[in-house]
Amino acid sequence: MTKRKPTSLKPLFIVIALGAVGAGGWYYFNGHAGPAASAQRPGMPVEAQAVTVGPLDRAIDAIGSLQSNESVIVRPEIAGRISDIHFKEGQAVEKGDLLIKLDDAVTQAEVREAAASVKLSQANYDRARELFKKGAGTERARDEALAQMNTDQARLELAQAQLEKTELRAPFSGLLGLRQVSPGDYVNPGQDMVNLECIDPLKVDFRVAETTLGELRPGQTIQVMVDAFPGETFQGNVYAIDPRIDAAGRSILIRATIDNS
Repeated sequence: MTKRKPTSLKPLFIVIALGAVGAGGWYYFNGHAGPAASAQRPGMPVEAQAVTVGPLDRAIDAIGSLQSNESVIVRPEIAGRISDIHFKEGQAVEKGDLLIKLDDAVTQAEVREAAASVKLSQANYDRARELFKKGAGTERARDEALAQMNTDQARLELAQAQLEKTELRAPFSGLLGLRQVSPGDYVNPGQDMVNLECIDPLKVDFRVAETTLGELRPGQTIQVMVDAFPGETFQGNVYAIDPRIDAAGRSILIRATIDNS
């Protein structure tokens, strides 16, 4: 004789229990309280607002870097010994201000020598030209005198250019940094002497995903927050978008400016 396995009553009990709870709730709110009580219950408060059509602002968050609008390290073009330093570290300077003077004794002598040669060659050319006009001189002598005068003039201009390079002047207005040299130092061409920064306005460089390329335009507004001024926001404008997309990060480099008055 085969014994039948007892059927579990657990699923059936759960269904019945849930049904009983639902029926009880319906009875309490409708049957027990009655239709009048149901009509007197207050409705759920809601807020309504008229739908309007307008542009949707989309913000893109990015991490960027601030840098000077113009930045340069002042370096000499010729070798020489520093005779004077005409600035203080951290000082504001204007374009063309004298910063550093190299010893120019030798260059001054070269300028005077070249100027004397030009004066002599000019006189020789004038005499050769007059003699040629009178038929007492040759055309070759006149041409050689002219060539010598032009050569001496070029030497003078070269010496004057070398003399100008003994004075290092500010290429633009800005703030000077910390100097790397002292009076009496002998410097070589290209040696770092002091940095000059133009920090008003400031440039802001940041990268965004290439998927936003179609939405980027010069003139768009940016909001900048920096750790040095917590809670403050500075407004700037995009003025340049790099046309080259970074192949490694699939990002676009954007440059903006913000006022730094």
